[in-house]
Amino acid sequence: MFLRFDNITHHYAESGTVLKIPHLEIEKGSFVALIGPSGCGKSTLLRLVAGLETPGKGTLTFGNGSANKGPLRTGIVFQEATLLPWLRVEDNIALPLRIRGTKAGPRREAAREEAARVGLEQAVHLYPDQLSGGMKMRTALARALVEAPELLLLDEPFSALDEITRDRLNEDLSALHAARTRTTLLVTHSVTEAAFLADRILVLKTAPGEIVADIAHPRPHPRDPETRNEEGFHQLTAGLSRLLREHAGE
Repeated sequence: MFLRFDNITHHYAESGTVLKIPHLEIEKGSFVALIGPSGCGKSTLLRLVAGLETPGKGTLTFGNGSANKGPLRTGIVFQEATLLPWLRVEDNIALPLRIRGTKAGPRREAAREEAARVGLEQAVHLYPDQLSGGMKMRTALARALVEAPELLLLDEPFSALDEITRDRLNEDLSALHAARTRTTLLVTHSVTEAAFLADRILVLKTAPGEIVADIAHPRPHPRDPETRNEEGFHQLTAGLSRLLREHAGE
């Protein structure tokens, strides 16, 4: 067990209760996708796991024994790349190491290694305004991974990208997960993305968000473009779409 939710309830003054999770366990090294209607608490769940917010009620316990404060090392990628425009790609990737006080040589080496893993080895000297949308998200992903986090949190990181770029990034992310397994939580509105990337898919209903389905995915990583053509993949995405329609109005 890497993460356990016990009797979690979270609410905001302006919108009331947004999330209710009586019990949930997430295994170390798993890739879990969260899907559901807007406002069902998916991003709130990620913020609780990251330690950016504390549950209104209940306990989040990590495998290291910490409660409600997040794991020791967490990498986060949001919908926007949030790169610093005055820093080159290499320095944006190395920023977490710089903040931690890592010396220039080691952090430059680590940043270049991570850039190569996400296909940016030829772009390390470019500035953010010289990058495509996909390259910006690759930079943000490399920055999240440069400290070798125990947990990777992805909050709709590819939602603003065109379909071809998004598919390629999904394939790269699947390969990265296979090469260096870490616990990953992905929030997405795309059933195709969830079915392609996740080992396990949690479907939440309209707020107050509750888990209404917990679906295991048998296909191992890495997954390639042909995965999307398999009959099992089409059955899974159709089933997820049906679940979303059934619970969108609850």
